[in-house]
Amino acid sequence: KPLACNIREGKWILVFINGDTYNEGTWVLVNPTHIRNFAKLLAHLTDKLNPIFGAVRSLVALRDGWPITVNSLDSIRPNEKYVAIGSEKFKPLRYLTKQEKEHKSFRKVHYNVGEQYCQLSVRCKKDTHISIYLFTNGDRSLQPYKFVLTQNNLASWGSTLELMARRMTASPR
Repeated sequence: KPLACNIREGKWILVFINGDTYNEGTWVLVNPTHIRNFAKLLAHLTDKLNPIFGAVRSLVALRDGWPITVNSLDSIRPNEKYVAIGSEKFKPLRYLTKQEKEHKSFRKVHYNVGEQYCQLSVRCKKDTHISIYLFTNGDRSLQPYKFVLTQNNLASWGSTLELMARRMTASPR
């Protein structure tokens, strides 16, 4: 008679430290062979993350932007974001990975300006101005043109694009 195996798979979770805006999350494997109860998971997170507040005492799941307190291993879902908390309260910050932070700060936009195809990298700073780095024909080997635009420039996007095209043709690189 073959042996009945009850093998449960491990779950990879992304854990952030509560209140740490510079923490980009740490991937942790919750392996049921080694971590058999919730207290062992909290001890494992304390060892792995080494947070400044000391021991991890609770875990909060970030589901659809809402914090949900996790009380058991069964309520942990794979590939989700969690926040490790000590004795302090949960601090509602934007817990983002490095890739998410980079993706939020830059937006790539493609436009046809006259005969040239241009790729823009746009970065918004404090809603006062927008810096745009324009690469001619998508050629990243040349230095990009830098344009700093205010809200007044953005009132008419068509005239702003014409201004960019004139400046690029006036000073070829």
